[in-house]
Amino acid sequence: MFGLGATTLFAISAIWSLDKGFDLTDEGAYLLGYQAHQPLGGALSNFQLIVRTALGFLTIDILTARLLRLLLTLVCVSLIVRSLSVFASDQGLDHYQPRLAAGVLAAGMFASYSFGPQSLSYNHLALLLATLHLVLAVWLVSPRFSLRSRYLAAAAWGVVAVLTVQIKFTSGL
Repeated sequence: MFGLGATTLFAISAIWSLDKGFDLTDEGAYLLGYQAHQPLGGALSNFQLIVRTALGFLTIDILTARLLRLLLTLVCVSLIVRSLSVFASDQGLDHYQPRLAAGVLAAGMFASYSFGPQSLSYNHLALLLATLHLVLAVWLVSPRFSLRSRYLAAAAWGVVAVLTVQIKFTSGL
């Protein structure tokens, strides 16, 4: 019950704050970089170019960027809880509580809303990619997946690693 309550509370809080405030420094720079014909200049991070390319069909304004962050956070929490359930089942761990895990993971993921920009940033994308690394690691070691699926997971692991380096170099190391 705690897990569901914590996740719901954090999600409601994040939804309520979607249209509140604006950080002119970081958030403004991120939003400007998401625009189609905006030059990015020389930077070690290419996260805005990756977001712009992947989501080119969207007009990314402040609400869209914040909503994307919220949705990606919820998707990653769901993926990691499911992966941990698979791992616990494979290991014969009867005492695993997915709802509690969801609450703790959601609390950790949503804690990033308490500092920094609320919209999609390179730090948040690095966190999401780290989550995907964990999900893929479970896929790689789980005996329930075929060898072909494991090869696909290994290839996806490589893609996620390259994206992590491109989004935030220090996180990719």
